[in-house]
Amino acid sequence: IVLKDKMANGKVVILQGLQELPISTKELNAKLVSNEIVNPLVAYGEIVDNFNKSIRNIKGVKLLNSSALKVYDLINHDFLLLDEGSYEKVKNEVL
Repeated sequence: IVLKDKMANGKVVILQGLQELPISTKELNAKLVSNEIVNPLVAYGEIVDNFNKSIRNIKGVKLLNSSALKVYDLINHDFLLLDEGSYEKVKNEVL
């Protein structure tokens, strides 16, 4: 129910092109701020070193593998950011 609510309210963001991102916490944080994404939970299917190194240093961001996604985490974060693989997995389990 929590995930369906986030999807209906536009609080789920699918991330694309993670491999091309430079290792820059500052640039990634600027993108989050410019898109008004606050307190995000970031779930990934495959580790993407550049992205993971950049995002894990941003205050208020929780990074975890999509297989470890829990309802508690969804409730306590405003946005859910998923890579394409994680989105397909979560969508198939929920919808």
